[in-house]
Amino acid sequence: MKIDQEKSDFLDEMLRHWQNERLLSEDQVSRLKNSYEAKSFDWRRLAQYSFWIAMACGVISLGALLIDKEILTYLERLYDTPDSIISLLSAVAAGFLYFYSFKRRKTHTSQVFSNDALIFSAVMLTANAIAYLGKAIGHGSSHYSLLILFSVFIYGALAFVFRSRLIWIFVLISLGAWFGTETGYLSRWNWYFAGMNYPLRFVVFGLAVTAGSLLMKKNKAFSFFFDTI
Repeated sequence: MKIDQEKSDFLDEMLRHWQNERLLSEDQVSRLKNSYEAKSFDWRRLAQYSFWIAMACGVISLGALLIDKEILTYLERLYDTPDSIISLLSAVAAGFLYFYSFKRRKTHTSQVFSNDALIFSAVMLTANAIAYLGKAIGHGSSHYSLLILFSVFIYGALAFVFRSRLIWIFVLISLGAWFGTETGYLSRWNWYFAGMNYPLRFVVFGLAVTAGSLLMKKNKAFSFFFDTI
């Protein structure tokens, strides 16, 4: 039985008292102590979730900043680099960070959060490379859900090769984003698609992801990612 630390200390004290009073034998005390266990708070997991939330807040704040047209206009004045060059530079930087972060993960296994920060930065650079690649070859096309689908395969391959649950989280996020934008594009951005509004569509999507996760659990190659789903 798992109990709070305060209750565990109380029981330990009472068992010592009963043993001193010879109400319980040493063997009985030992068996009773083995019947319960103090709950231990997972500070490491809390720190990890807090770290991920902090990174997500950073991305959201950056996105909110770039929505401002005046800031975008100012940034456009700073440089006039072609979209293809930005995409290439982002891809090269992302490749370097992937290589360095996973090499560092083997040599500095205890520094989990700094390793995840490098992987997260590489993921963001990958998204930037894909976005600018779409701008370079898209010629103003509104079917940008294809780029999101492309990112799903990129992230999926990286997550599988490097065995990273953090990248797999972005696979799921990108897959959800692709599903929403693709159904919106097919319905010409109407509220309903196949008779379903957005909430109902994502109920179906959630059921499909859940069914897929159960199939992945049985597959040794993908069972590593089951807890993430």
